[in-house]
Amino acid sequence: MAERLQSFLEGVGSILDIIGSSGHMPELRRPNPRDNGLLTDSGMIRRDWRAVGRDLRKAMDVEAHEQTKAASKE
Repeated sequence: MAERLQSFLEGVGSILDIIGSSGHMPELRRPNPRDNGLLTDSGMIRRDWRAVGRDLRKAMDVEAHEQTKAASKE
């Protein structure tokens, strides 16, 4: 039983191993059509999270505005 559990955990660990044995994440590059240059995967992730942050701020601003408008009607 212990061998099966160890084998299972090693298998899961190898599937989840996104950093690799070298200890650092590789900088994979993808073409960026906007600037005809290259954008790293980490740069693309950073850009995506910034867009998520902008969307959240916009949604919170809309909600705050609606709450203020509703409070002024009372």
